[in-house]
Amino acid sequence: MRQITKGHLWIVALVMLLSMALVAPAFAAEMPVLPMGVQGTVQNNDGTTITNGTVKVYIDGNAIEDVAISKDGKFTGFSAEVPRSAVGKAITFKIEVVGKEYAATSTPELKYQELGMVDNVVVKADEQINITAAGEPDDQDEPDNDSSTSGNGGGITAPAAPTANPKAGSYTNNVEVELATTSSQAEIYYTVDGTSPETSATKQEYSVKVKIEKDTTLKAVAYKNNKYSSVTVFDYKITTPDTPDTPAKPDVPDTTVEVNFNDLQGHWAAGVINELAGQGIINGYQDNTFKPNNLISRVECAAIIVRALDLTGGDVNAVNSFSDASEVPAWAKQIVASAVEENLLKGYPDTNGATKFLPNKQVTRVELAAIMERVLTQKLGAQQAAELSFKDKDNVPAWAKGAVAVVSQKGLVQGYPDGTFMPMKEVSRAEAAAMISRLLEAVGNN
Repeated sequence: MRQITKGHLWIVALVMLLSMALVAPAFAAEMPVLPMGVQGTVQNNDGTTITNGTVKVYIDGNAIEDVAISKDGKFTGFSAEVPRSAVGKAITFKIEVVGKEYAATSTPELKYQELGMVDNVVVKADEQINITAAGEPDDQDEPDNDSSTSGNGGGITAPAAPTANPKAGSYTNNVEVELATTSSQAEIYYTVDGTSPETSATKQEYSVKVKIEKDTTLKAVAYKNNKYSSVTVFDYKITTPDTPDTPAKPDVPDTTVEVNFNDLQGHWAAGVINELAGQGIINGYQDNTFKPNNLISRVECAAIIVRALDLTGGDVNAVNSFSDASEVPAWAKQIVASAVEENLLKGYPDTNGATKFLPNKQVTRVELAAIMERVLTQKLGAQQAAELSFKDKDNVPAWAKGAVAVVSQKGLVQGYPDGTFMPMKEVSRAEAAAMISRLLEAVGNN
């Protein structure tokens, strides 16, 4: 074998160094950055803690990773490698609960930085997530003994934070708030004077509904196995409806039938739903359920309005003028005819100048507001309202701004605690029942 001299070794070493110098920039450009850490909590739009689901992480609009939400509402990221081009780009989030994604906003706003670490980030849903409808699981795996050490150690999961029904917001009448937690056998403590429900001398253990008669900040916490959940805060505002006094109703026989659906126990709208059902205005299902969190369709909404106003007119043949008339159920044809006759529901433009009804389309808040404003105008005359003041008023379609202003001023449809209206949010059966009940009160039909 030919012997390599020291001179040859120096030449080989020099060639290798030069080669590395030439490829190093390209190699560095392809190397992933060292990961950034983010820790924080996940909140619903009303400020309550979300304890089930996934935080979906995006950088500059590109999906990076999914992070599980812990039972105390915490999340930790990142574990995924990202390209160097991600440095300095915006980090955004979505919240996924039972397969449905919701846009979310982080506080503070974040940009990706190599080897960075950010604590106490709050990822908050842009719209209200109905946790009950989403099916948040019971905390069945939590131990029932009291063998943990004091404080928040001991390896036992903290109980789920309390939720409130009805949810925080503005109401035209006093409300009775029911507090609940998905953690079995957990105690709930609360205050109504703004102090801490963990340490305040004024804290009370929850046992009966909390009556709210004035503007109140209700704070609540769950306690189990020497561990507290995160504190949830619910702000309630009680306002006086801007409606004139109405004369007393005539003394007529009460024809209301008592109805109790078997899936409304503890639901915030149970009283209103059962009352409307007893009057024959709203119906449930054959298994004696109401399914309050199901989204309401146009044909279902038409049925409630027509029954509530006792409308009987309308030519059934007129329904056939809609290009999708075959999709209107047989039981609803007369109902749709009556609603269209009164100009309460209208169709949508279809091809070739035709009009379609879309009976199964889910009703949005802005559409229900428009329907209720038409009823108000027919019953009480033209309504005047101030300019919209919602933060997202620019998202309200121009054709509906007047209607939203009227019904919100009347207290029939309320905004959210963050000052938004969310015009395109779809309405649940329970929400529709509550809104239509307020409508009947306003026009004197209830």
